[in-house]
Amino acid sequence: MNEQLEFVVRAAAIGTGATAVMDLWGLFLKRAFAIPPLDYAWVGRWIGHFPRGRFAHANIAQAPRIRGETPIGWVAHYAIGIVFAALLMAVWGLDWARHPTLLPALVVGMSTVVAPFFAMQPAFGAGIAASKTPDPNTARLRGLITHLSFGVGCTALRCFPHTCSRSESGGSRSAFRTQPQILKMESKHEIQKLDTADPPLATRLWLAPRPTFRYRAATRVDTLGGNAAEGCPASRDPKKILDQIM
Repeated sequence: MNEQLEFVVRAAAIGTGATAVMDLWGLFLKRAFAIPPLDYAWVGRWIGHFPRGRFAHANIAQAPRIRGETPIGWVAHYAIGIVFAALLMAVWGLDWARHPTLLPALVVGMSTVVAPFFAMQPAFGAGIAASKTPDPNTARLRGLITHLSFGVGCTALRCFPHTCSRSESGGSRSAFRTQPQILKMESKHEIQKLDTADPPLATRLWLAPRPTFRYRAATRVDTLGGNAAEGCPASRDPKKILDQIM
């Protein structure tokens, strides 16, 4: 995988995962503290009015509805998360995405709060940095924590960078491709260890060469009965017969 394609894939994966973590944080606040998250249908409504030339509203909740505003808002929500992840990788490089650390992600997460404070909230009628809301400081703190959760989510996919890691020689190689080779080398090493190790007594006895009892039995029969073809005369002496058998 070349670096351009790797950049796109990682930005999509990290941005999507971080945005999902942010949504889970919002769900936790809703369940635990009854704090409602942002209605992303409002985001879709705001975007849906762009073709009509309207970019700001006195109150987005009272603005005319747009067909499909909810899916538009959710798609835009995750697309913005991917853009923020791409911004993070553009500043700290592709190596950060391969081995993510928390501090750069938190810095970018805090920086992304500029977008809602100075663009989205004024366009929704809430004023700059929620200045027109009943409790601006609480709204600002909540927005900051929410975007910090996005930064934490950027480091949540720590297992993903290993699937596209680059080898030390400079080539791009998947870890899943090299795994069978490693296992094969380990198996070969184990075989060598087994070959050089001292086998147990039972193994040595089993692998030891066995005498050809069939040939000795045939010789005994021929000796007892006499075999002129082999030049073995018949013998009745028990001691000689026992020596031939043993």
